[in-house]
Order: sequence, then structure tokens, then C-alpha cells
Amino acid sequence: MNSLFGKISRQLRSPLSRLITGRAKEARMLYKPCTHAWYSSQTPTGPIPEKAEIVIVGGGIIGTLAAVFLANRIPGNSICIIEKDLTYKVASTVLSGGSLRVQYSIPENIYMSVDSFKYLKDVGTHLRIEGDDPPDIQMIERGFLFLATEKMVPLIKSYKAIHEKLNIPTEILQPSEIKQRYPYLNLDGIVMGSYGSDYEAMFDPWSYLTAAKKKAQSLGVQYIEAEVKGMKRVGNRIENVSIATKNDEKSTIGCGFVLNAAGAWSGEIAKLAGIGAENAPADLKVPLPVEPSARSVYVFECRDGPEETPTAVVDGVTGIGFRRETSGLFAVMAPASKETTKLEVDYDFFDEYVWPGLAARVDAFNGLKLVSAWAGYYEFNKLDCNAIIGAHPAIPNFFISTGYSGHGLQHSPAAGRAITELILDGKFTTLDLSKFSFDRVIRNEPYTELAII
Repeated sequence: MNSLFGKISRQLRSPLSRLITGRAKEARMLYKPCTHAWYSSQTPTGPIPEKAEIVIVGGGIIGTLAAVFLANRIPGNSICIIEKDLTYKVASTVLSGGSLRVQYSIPENIYMSVDSFKYLKDVGTHLRIEGDDPPDIQMIERGFLFLATEKMVPLIKSYKAIHEKLNIPTEILQPSEIKQRYPYLNLDGIVMGSYGSDYEAMFDPWSYLTAAKKKAQSLGVQYIEAEVKGMKRVGNRIENVSIATKNDEKSTIGCGFVLNAAGAWSGEIAKLAGIGAENAPADLKVPLPVEPSARSVYVFECRDGPEETPTAVVDGVTGIGFRRETSGLFAVMAPASKETTKLEVDYDFFDEYVWPGLAARVDAFNGLKLVSAWAGYYEFNKLDCNAIIGAHPAIPNFFISTGYSGHGLQHSPAAGRAITELILDGKFTTLDLSKFSFDRVIRNEPYTELAII
């Protein structure tokens, strides 16, 4: 079972599960939303060290993959990861749709997708532990299909030109070609399609994170379940990190470097380093512009629905994406219904916007039956929906890897490699991601990614 439905299949075997036969409003009275309570940490933690060469804040896939890349070059026991909830109950990584695409509007994101795809395709080698079977993240190579309105045509043509230079076989489809290939689609308002013929896929986020954690720990990286409470800055460097465990055990860890990989909460962690904090000095006044943004995922059954879909069919009219998985169920990724940080499923939005949008595009979806729903966080970069990667210019030992705005999971291998190069080599040596530095935030010069789902 892959991707979203690794979660769903487990839930459907539980006493809480039942098939919803009415509308979403009726479902609210009948169904208890998925809480992902089956995730358990299974993460051994040792004594809290007095010092670590590299302290990583955030134990999701961005922080964990960075630790793996670092520990492949320096002793893993010099690295620790501070994660406030090792059950990952509300972590963006495990609540993600689990997909990878190359159809982006700027070159750096395209490069990161290609690099990450190659890593994930051979993840069984990269994350294998000696004596164990190679990990399986249940990757299925299948492209995204973007259904474009007239306004989207320039965007698609621009990334198609980049793809041609890189020999990436993205197909531009006319409506007649889309209809021939996907006869179940109604194409009202659609003038063009774009399909990723290579470097796009779907995979299981939980299997991926689990494999990466085990690899990191096998290399000596220590996970500490605690919350970061403060950082001591001496001159232009972070000297130590203060933490508190769930049992309110307080400790201070000396550090050579800090990596902020706290995802949706990385803006708050930056404030603990003085970045954007109240009364911050001039060189630290600009905050890290990353905040949590809640998105809902809906899962439904439709017995007359298409037998197979791309990794996602993304509707340029509504912004809704859907796909069928190997379980036979369908997943829907929808745009934010409202600006909120509460992880609450918006069933009214499903009734009033998502369901009508789905049914307008696929006739069979008029008869869908809601099965499950949950909400997860995007680590939303308010400046330009793009990653922020690198050291803060005023605190050279405080590194940042965040702001991916919904594509952190898929870009985690490239991000982990990049931040490792910056910390250990002082520069990018594989992909030049210098345009993702914090400097653009200080200058208020957005480098905007337009192809955000």
C-alpha cells in the first residue's frame, strides 16, 4: 500500500472506520476523523549530551535527511536532532500526499526535483542499513497532469522550455489528446494539458521517514524528544541551545552549528535565535517569513470512478488535485479554504467547493462516498512560496532549511545534500541554490514559485 492509503488502509481496519454513504455534512455526525494515532515513536533516545557539533531543530524529513547526509561525512555521534513530538502526530512529513514532480516555474526547483527523484529511485541503496533488507518507500513512477486555463499557458510554456534544455520529457497536450488519453475528464475551461513523463512519482511518506530515521540512528545521530526554549548568542554565533523535555527536564546543549529545520514552526525557532524578535538589532530585525498553513486532505470511494489516474490530476480552474491509489480509493488535495493554523478538517468546504469541483471534472464523482479526512500543515513562506536555504548573514553558524511551501518532502534529498555542503564545505558544490538564501528576505526581493498546489 502506498502513499496516503498506507494510512487509510490501517484506519479502515479499525473499529472507528465506516463507509460514509451520505453527503459530507452527514458524515460529520457519523464519522470520527482520522487522528493518525497509530504512529508510535519507536525512536530510542539516550542521555542528553552537553555538547554537539551540529544541533538540528526539527526531526521531520528535512532535518532527518540533513542528518543522514552530514553523518555520511562526519561522525554521526557529533549530531543531535531536537524534535518536540517523536510520534509525529501533526508533522507535515507524515500528513503529506507523498509525491514528487518536476513541473515547477523556476529552474532551482526543477533541479531539486531531478536530483531528489534520482535519490528516491535508489533509496534502497542510500538508506540501507548493513544486515537489513533495503527499505521500500513504495515508489510508483507516474506523472502529474496539469489541466491549464488560458492564464496558465505562459507558465507551462516557460517550464517546458527549461525542461527541453535539461532533456526532461514533459508532454504538452491539446484538449483532444487529453480526452483521448483520459476519456473520463470533462475539459470545460481547459485549453492545454501538461504531463510529466519522467522524474515524477508517488511514494509513502511514513516509510520514507522511518527508513531515514533508522539510517540516521545507525550512523550515530541522536534524537532527543524535547522543545527548544532558547538560544544563547555570543557575538555573532549561537553558543548553546536550551531545551525542555515533556517531563520538564531542562538542559543546555553547546553547539558548533544550529540547523533550523522546524518546518511550519521555523519562524518561531528563528525568533529564539533573535531573528525577528522584539527589540532585535538592525541586522536581525527581518523575521523568517514562514508560518503554518493548514490544508485538508479528503479521501473517498467512487466505484464508477477512473480505474487509474496520474499521480495527480490538477485542475487549473479550481486548484483541486485528485488521484486514485492502489487501494482503489481516491485522494483529494485542495487549496486552503481559509487562513488558519488549526488542524481541523473543513467539511463545509468539501460540500460547497471541493465536491462540486470534482463532479464538474469527472461525472462519476457525483456519486462519491466520503471515507476519511485529515488536515496537515504547509510550512508556508509568505514572501515567495520558496525554500530558504543557508546561513543567516548575521549569525554564520545558524543555518536554515525551511519554507518549502508544500514541496519539502519531495525535495528533501536535494535539500539535505545542499545544507550539508554549506555547513561542511562553505559553498554549494552540487546544485547552485544561492538564490534561496536569506539575503533575498532581507532585501524583500521575492523569487516566486508560481506552480504551488
